[in-house]
Amino acid sequence: MLTAVEDACVQHSLADKSLGTAVALNIDGGDRQLGDHHHAIGYVKFRIAVGGKPVLVLLRLHNAGNPTGNSGRVRLVESPWVEKSVTYKSRPKLGKVLAKIGPVTENQTVELPLELHLKDNQELSLAIEPTGCDGVNYITREGGKPAELVVEYIK
Repeated sequence: MLTAVEDACVQHSLADKSLGTAVALNIDGGDRQLGDHHHAIGYVKFRIAVGGKPVLVLLRLHNAGNPTGNSGRVRLVESPWVEKSVTYKSRPKLGKVLAKIGPVTENQTVELPLELHLKDNQELSLAIEPTGCDGVNYITREGGKPAELVVEYIK
């Protein structure tokens, strides 16, 4: 199991502010409509170190307490970002959708199979992108339960 080495969220209403030290990743499509001033995206980064060929990759997220009917989707991040300096204005470009999260109950630990090919000694950067307007929060490294990547592999 690999633990996130960086995590951060960005929010439209705080477009120039870094939220890289928050205890939760705020994921929210908006207050009234998708993309409005409450739009918030979460980011997690892992350093891959596995001793063989990965056959299963799961992303594990820990809900901070609020339920949602639609938590969004997990996407690859295509450009670099740094936890303590990423902002909504400087947010990295998102790539391929790897998983859809769907409903999440209060304090649920979510495990999502990801469809991707990992290579040893790479950096994997993921975004949690909202697809609805009922927000959710996932616990960060600073909150004590960071995102985890569970990798099963064969040698």
